[in-house]
Amino acid sequence: FNIARLAGFTQKTFDECLKNEEVAKGVIAVRDLGTELGVTSTPSFFINGVAMKGNNGLAQFEAMIKPHLSN
Repeated sequence: FNIARLAGFTQKTFDECLKNEEVAKGVIAVRDLGTELGVTSTPSFFINGVAMKGNNGLAQFEAMIKPHLSN
């Protein structure tokens, strides 16, 4: 609950969120999509559908993004 409190939840709103079936379905759907895409850790990055693997630095991240940016 401590992290939820930092996000602005009260105990009441946190408990209501945990009981909300629509929220649960959404979380499960996102988890299942991540599994389908091969996400094994967070954060994970995909650039135009290509997973960025490993602990790459900013330079590698920029190199992967740059070809997709319009001038």
